[in-house]
This record gives sequence, C-alpha cells and structure tokens, in this order.
Amino acid sequence: MSHGGNPTHVVRRALRHRPSPALPPALALALALVAAATPARADRFVAVGGDDLLNDCTSSGTPRATVAYAASLATASEVVSVGPGTFPGTVTLTQAVSLRGAQVGVPIAGRTAGSAGETVIDARGLPTAIAIASGGVTV
Repeated sequence: MSHGGNPTHVVRRALRHRPSPALPPALALALALVAAATPARADRFVAVGGDDLLNDCTSSGTPRATVAYAASLATASEVVSVGPGTFPGTVTLTQAVSLRGAQVGVPIAGRTAGSAGETVIDARGLPTAIAIASGGVTV
C-alpha cells in the first residue's frame, strides 16, 4: 500500500494472553476477610416495641427499640426509618445518614402534632433532641 509515493508498512503483532499472577494465599485470605467485614448499605428501622438486643435492625420486621441505638449502627448514606410513637432520649448522628419519621413526605399542614401517627423524639429534661455531628445529614 502506498500513500503519496511513500510506502506504508502495516505491522501486526500477535497479542499473547498472559495469565495474571495468582495472589499469595495470605493476601487472598486478607482480602476475603476485608470483603466479609464490610457491611452492605442497608436501611435501619426503629419502632415502639422493637428490640435492642442481637438485632442489626435492617429489616422492618425486626426493628430496634431506640432511635439512638439504630443511629449508632447506621453508616454513611443509610436511612434510619423511625415508626410512629414517642422515643425518649437524645439522638446523635455521626454519619451522613437520613433520619425519617413515620410521616415523611406528608405536608406539615396535614399533620396533627402529637397524634399517634407522628414520630416524636422526647428530649424533655435534656439539652437537645437531635445532635448532628456530621455533614450530609437529612432529618
């Protein structure tokens, strides 16, 4: 083949498949342990009558009893969904999480303050109800 009087050479090389080197057994085991220890993103659930023992609260069928406890388990980008009812104490949010009450998305004008359908964080006698110690928090 020529182009403007200059010969063009086409060089083709066969690509060889090189098998990737195997990971040393110790490194492979370490990577497997890290992967197993890294929790997947999950929403957390809280409800009156929930259980704070032996429960990661990632199922709405097995919620935590306290908002503070569920919030302490939540990692960045998780949602802590709190059912209707009154929950005593202070909640400290240390990760970029979303804290959602029972009537999230319902306009305030359509709610009755203190009704059974509301989520209430009762911090009577405490300095604060919700302490936010991280950016990216949504309440």
